[in-house]
Amino acid sequence: MISELARRGVFQAVAIYVAVAWGGTEILITASDRFGWPAWIADAALILFLTGLPFVVLLSWTFDLSGTHLRRVDPGSMRGKLMIATAATIVMAITATVIVWRDHAYDPVSEPVIAVLPMQDFTGADGGAIRALSFTGELIHRISAHPDLMALDLRTVTNPAVANLQQGNAQEKLGADYFVQGSLSSSRGGVLVRARMTDASGGVLWEDETVRDLSDPIEARTAQAEIAGHIAAALGTTLTGIDYCEPSSDAAAVAVYYEGWQLYNQRSGEGIAAAARALEDAIERDPDYARALTDLASVYQRFGFWLAEDPTPYFADRAAFEAFLDEAPGRILDLSERALARCPNLGVAYLNYEFGQPVALTLADQRAVYEEALRREPDNGTLLNDAINFARTYGNIGLAKEYATRAYRKDPLNARAAHLLSGQLRYEGDIEGSIEMEVEARELGYSARVTNVFLATAYARLGDVERLDRHMAEFMPGGFVPDPIMPFDPRRFIAARNDPATRAALIAEFDAALPALNGTNTERHLRWAKLLDDEALVWRYLEHFADGSRERGDAWVSQHIWDPAWRVRIANDELLDLMGWRDEYGGYWDAYGPPDGCDWDGVSLDCSAG
Repeated sequence: MISELARRGVFQAVAIYVAVAWGGTEILITASDRFGWPAWIADAALILFLTGLPFVVLLSWTFDLSGTHLRRVDPGSMRGKLMIATAATIVMAITATVIVWRDHAYDPVSEPVIAVLPMQDFTGADGGAIRALSFTGELIHRISAHPDLMALDLRTVTNPAVANLQQGNAQEKLGADYFVQGSLSSSRGGVLVRARMTDASGGVLWEDETVRDLSDPIEARTAQAEIAGHIAAALGTTLTGIDYCEPSSDAAAVAVYYEGWQLYNQRSGEGIAAAARALEDAIERDPDYARALTDLASVYQRFGFWLAEDPTPYFADRAAFEAFLDEAPGRILDLSERALARCPNLGVAYLNYEFGQPVALTLADQRAVYEEALRREPDNGTLLNDAINFARTYGNIGLAKEYATRAYRKDPLNARAAHLLSGQLRYEGDIEGSIEMEVEARELGYSARVTNVFLATAYARLGDVERLDRHMAEFMPGGFVPDPIMPFDPRRFIAARNDPATRAALIAEFDAALPALNGTNTERHLRWAKLLDDEALVWRYLEHFADGSRERGDAWVSQHIWDPAWRVRIANDELLDLMGWRDEYGGYWDAYGPPDGCDWDGVSLDCSAG
């Protein structure tokens, strides 16, 4: 058989075909990418190259070139029929394989993380950059609405650092399983919208293009819905039936909304004031724009922090600022109610509405509100960060870690998300894991003072003198900021863990400083005791603070008593009688029941009968 193929010149014909056709295909694909030609041209070139190969084999076999004569093999013969059928089968198989591979080949991932990278604007039109940003944002919102899909936060994918990442580095830094890239280009009849989805290795799973009039909100929504639908289909699921909060039908309102989003993420007094004005403008254009209503409520909530020092970026004077703070709860409640009327699935609006009610919520009620809000928006970064602090205060460290992990996966370039996850790992006793995340938080720009103090104490907790000295020399050459009540020296803690005399002297200094404590130093005393791995000392300080402080008992315990065995002791120790007189401790009454002789109705603890 081999000798017959060689005699008929089949090998020679295939070699010439591959050299010429492959070169032409590569030139056509490169030109298609370079000049923005329709994606089907590159697809067609690849399919023609692959399907042309069996025809070359067929023709070189059928038209037998023997010596100086070209002799055609009779197609009606058995050999001729077999060759025709084989060629047809190969053509159909290759075509079907290419189509299926490009549209459906993927490696399933449990709750896959998708990085929808910013759409590139090649239109050169005024407002083109904001239009591309809004297109990207709405794709992320649509994908995130699916309970089994996670799209990275818009703040992460628009981080300038992302633009400089190569494919492999982007996968490692962002933790994404799939990437979506696209562009908007001028075209006859509208805007050419191109999009492509790849896996982490760069393999193309899906790509397409369409021409749309993006100045028409309906056309824009249709294009976004189609692309999001293709992404879901490539991952073996669908967005059909998923409750999604559509953007405004006013294109100008959408543009102004995303301008406000950009301003808010500047994280400054001037930025938040300008963001408020942009969101107010969007709502004036469309009074039912649910996301704008929700985000404006969140902006108003943060006025007290960002404008406390200088309110003039938004207010005429401090009196106007203080008057606004008095009115803010009512405004936030009204905005949240209007947003929910339009889009009931907005978890942040639901949270703001429930917490804005005039009736105080018990801890059990608050927990139910957070759970319902996250059911509506399971991957909302704002919700997750708030829920972390609540779960920690409530005493559910496991739930807090789950929230922190999701928040970090959603927004891996957010320094605060990395820091919060570091804290949860620390509470669980995973000090090395916590150190890794805290170093990342510092690299992402989190407070150097906070991260450096934490890392020094972590190295001290591990007794790692070498890393501690290296850290202090590089990041804290001046030592710790002096504490007027109780200076901190991490090397003394390492020594105290191994030397009883040093330990006794250190504890004596702790005790001597107790009368002068304020809230910050109280927290520090508990951390010091925990750093010594001294359960009795932690317990003694908790008892001291419970007896003389009005601070929240559940917050102290949740942060310092994460060991399950200690929690059992909390549920049975007489110390509960002492700490339980404060209603803030209700999370533990809900979890373990009240102390003997007391009644707990979810609001207050009544021990009068006992």
